[in-house]
Amino acid sequence: MSRRPRAAVASAAIAALLLSGCASNGTSREAAAQVTALADGRTPFAAAAEPADVLGQRHESDSPDYTLRFPEVRGAEAFNRKISDFVSELRRQRLPESESSGAGGKKPVPGEYELDWQVTQNCRSHVSFLLHDRSTLPGAGPEAYYTKVLDRDAGTEIPAAELFTKAGQRELATHVLEALQRKGYRTSAHDAAHLSSVQVEAITTGTTVDGHGGLVTHLGSGIVNARGDDSVAVSFTGDQARDWLTAAGREWLNDSAPGPQLKAGQKIPEHVTRDRNDVDCAETKCVALTYDDGPGEDTPQLLDALAAEGVPATFFVKGTSIAGNEATLKRIAEEGHEIGSHTWNHPQLTKISRSAAEREHARINGAIEKVTGEKPTVFRPPYGAFAKGVPDGGLPSIIWSLDTNDWQNKKAPEKTVKAATTDVRPGDIILMHDIHKPSVEASPQIIAKLKAQGFTLVTVSELFGGELKPGQSYYSDERMEGSRHIPRWAG
Repeated sequence: MSRRPRAAVASAAIAALLLSGCASNGTSREAAAQVTALADGRTPFAAAAEPADVLGQRHESDSPDYTLRFPEVRGAEAFNRKISDFVSELRRQRLPESESSGAGGKKPVPGEYELDWQVTQNCRSHVSFLLHDRSTLPGAGPEAYYTKVLDRDAGTEIPAAELFTKAGQRELATHVLEALQRKGYRTSAHDAAHLSSVQVEAITTGTTVDGHGGLVTHLGSGIVNARGDDSVAVSFTGDQARDWLTAAGREWLNDSAPGPQLKAGQKIPEHVTRDRNDVDCAETKCVALTYDDGPGEDTPQLLDALAAEGVPATFFVKGTSIAGNEATLKRIAEEGHEIGSHTWNHPQLTKISRSAAEREHARINGAIEKVTGEKPTVFRPPYGAFAKGVPDGGLPSIIWSLDTNDWQNKKAPEKTVKAATTDVRPGDIILMHDIHKPSVEASPQIIAKLKAQGFTLVTVSELFGGELKPGQSYYSDERMEGSRHIPRWAG
């Protein structure tokens, strides 16, 4: 059997990853829908370097003649199980009769089967693998490509169906068909209306990022183009492809685009660590300031104000805000503030699948731990939307009892100050956003006014005396005299 050598796994440390994307692999891309013939079946859009934590598995047999190569990522057990199960199913489909035919000294089976792989993306949050499946065994199906995406922070696979919208899958397939026809390829479908669901799925699963912020679809001979023709790659610009993707898909795409380098020698700002006082909020007038969606570019200014007043806050961190603000996130933790999860992409969890919600939690929790060394202690569902059975990441769900609507008051921060201090009650959880500069600038006045009213400012966990329980939702601490009673949403 002929063997195609694959690139050796990188053994040295990888060069510094880009903050908002990856380095270009040098492949030229011009306008949208460029068609490239793949004479040997291998993609020209492979990543410049493979991750050092990616290993390779290899299974072989002489009769039938097959070699199965597939990736394995150190420490990503959930992802590895998915890949192993996928390869086992491919093997079962491709070799059901031929394996038994070659046993017991029977006549060798003609032909060969090979599964190989390449890395097409090696970025801060994602690693993408392109598996190439081809067979000349009797009854073999068409040559095929499969993209497998590792969410680095969660350690799990993001299925292709969760990267593309339903409409986006059909749009992608339509553009691929039209691009092939413009280049003179023979196609099995006359127009988009005649593309089968199997063809649309094959096009979707064979699509990966190209290292330039675009997408590239790999098609084996016989999928849409005629059997016997070369395999092809059809590439699209990010601007054209973006509308075909879900929020998770756009994150995947954005992570592949070239971006600015991490700043060399970037230092964590000087800070003052807050001493935790033993405050009994059942006996003391306590309130908790909470900030969502950060860290942002103005969060360091907020941290300076909190440090100057010697008060803590709870920060519900959004995953997409972390890149470029790692030093700020680490400072939040080191100064004694509480860090909570606010999911990665800020979806309404009640409107997405359970598996997608679980990946949201796994990704943000892993990212926070990676930067701060500690997992988040609390969770705030985006939009305050939750329901029984919706994954909460194994954390207490913290809602709020006093919404300042600061996002509506960006031109009138005095309204935010008034909302946070006029009708405040013991046990209140006050909602603001540190991604809005006016909210950050209003915070010193809010702190001063709350203190003048005799309130002690604490973290959310301190507000409840450390008695928060996973699976429970909290709006305010109702143990306090004069606290706000809020009806619970039964969900």
